[in-house]
Amino acid sequence: MLLIFLVSVNYWGDSAKIFHTGYENKIADIIFNNKNATNISNFDERILQRELIKKLEIRPDIMVLGSSRTMLINSTYFKGSKLINNSVSGASIEDLISIFQIYKTKNMLPKEIILGIDPWIFNRNNGQESWNTLRDEYYSFTNKKKEKKESIINNKFKQLFSLSYFQSSFRNLPNVITGRNDPIATDKIHNQSNTKLVDGSLSYNKKYRESLNENVEISVR
Repeated sequence: MLLIFLVSVNYWGDSAKIFHTGYENKIADIIFNNKNATNISNFDERILQRELIKKLEIRPDIMVLGSSRTMLINSTYFKGSKLINNSVSGASIEDLISIFQIYKTKNMLPKEIILGIDPWIFNRNNGQESWNTLRDEYYSFTNKKKEKKESIINNKFKQLFSLSYFQSSFRNLPNVITGRNDPIATDKIHNQSNTKLVDGSLSYNKKYRESLNENVEISVR
């Protein structure tokens, strides 16, 4: 009985949204309708990029590819140009290739690409695995055979029985039931929670933006 309860909470509470799809598409729909999307958290940034690019109707002039370090680059720096920021947290070389491939397949490659190069980008032992969400696009670009998906499936399966995942999913369950987790469309750039702007760039949440200097110094030590 306890095992059923554990699995049920992990599946329905799903704090990292690994068992339920569609959240990223909701964010993309908001942005596609020329609004900023706020009240967003714990979603797959790679899936969001795929959804955003799929909805593109006009070829961008400038594309930004990189990690969280380049997420703040927005269209205000490039007046008169259509910029889209496709950065994802912890970006690896595979991410950059995969997102480029989505544009290439859609025949929407921009005129210019701004690349964020992080210290780990060219380190084959960087341990980054999040790019696997876009593994199909990566292997399409490299013309390599796709590796088995067993590891991804196994990792998801393990989360169903994870006690640590249960703790976060249990806290998240009321939000799922009431819909408080759903992304919200807004014209505001700065909000209480993280906000994806129309150009794909990021505006951090109020707590992060207004951190006291002493807290910032502690966090970077």
